[in-house]
Amino acid sequence: MVDAAHLKGEFKGHMLLAVAMDGNNQILPLAYGICKSESLQSWTWFLTCLRRCIHIDEGLTFISDRAASIAGAIATVFPQAEHGICGHHLYMNVSSKYGKIKK
Repeated sequence: MVDAAHLKGEFKGHMLLAVAMDGNNQILPLAYGICKSESLQSWTWFLTCLRRCIHIDEGLTFISDRAASIAGAIATVFPQAEHGICGHHLYMNVSSKYGKIKK
């Protein structure tokens, strides 16, 4: 799973983050990076650094909020990887377009 968060306080910018899930459904942080803005260039840099560390080319699936910058960087750095959307982000997108889903 990859995503970014805004940094607040004295130092502005974004933190890019990659995490994985193990066989016991535990979330493991893999990498983080600090950049000025969430852009195609920053995501490409971050994923290139990640690729150098994990040495895996096949069998990867990335989950994200499907931001264009993330999708472009994944396609460039990990062209054989699958890319899906986070269930929470999908729910929020559907809810904002069609209204809240009633149970």
